[in-house]
Amino acid sequence: MTALPGSRRARWTRGIALIGAGGVLLTGCSGLTPGTAAVVDGTRITSASVDELADAQCSAIEQAGQQGQAQPVALASVKQQMLSLLMDIEIDEAFAKDEGITAPQALVTYIDDQLQSQVQGLRGRAGEVLGATLERYAASRAAVVQAGAEAVGQQPSPDNLEQLVNAGQERREQWAEGAQIDTDPRYSPDADGRPGGGSGSVSTAASDFAKQGAAEQVDPTYVAGLPDSQKCG
Repeated sequence: MTALPGSRRARWTRGIALIGAGGVLLTGCSGLTPGTAAVVDGTRITSASVDELADAQCSAIEQAGQQGQAQPVALASVKQQMLSLLMDIEIDEAFAKDEGITAPQALVTYIDDQLQSQVQGLRGRAGEVLGATLERYAASRAAVVQAGAEAVGQQPSPDNLEQLVNAGQERREQWAEGAQIDTDPRYSPDADGRPGGGSGSVSTAASDFAKQGAAEQVDPTYVAGLPDSQKCG
């Protein structure tokens, strides 16, 4: 398994990063039911599903680290990234259903092949979990590409996928303006509920260490100082 490639083909997948920046998992309170990481327009994403995906991602990071391809990262950041991924899938799927968009199976398969290559060689349960999530994400992203194709009047091809996903994303974002997202403060949501953009607490981070924990880009020194239970790799 290798880190994500930086090619044009990889960029339009919106980077499901196997190697990410760090943050500390801070505590807070919310009106969500216990065991809920977020509710996206009425659809519940459980903390257990985020944890399972984060565990798989940590396994990928650790395996990449053994091959000299990754550095340790904060577990909280991995959880934020995985929750964001699950949110994107939920929004994509709801958008496609509401707008009556169906992507051709050939398009779904093509995108899935590109995504699955990112976890090729990942062993055991981690590979199964990430593979299944990427398969679902491929289908949801294909719907966004198809929305872009319909918007600009072009058929999807390897040469125009980045253009079409951008056009589809614009259409999706317009649709999602009225969607309500409620996220557990422990995932440091921003004002729109997206993980990793806020303080990580209902109160303001009181120290430089806490602020560093909520930052999207984290100093490697900070990650090195975390207990083993709070980092991957």
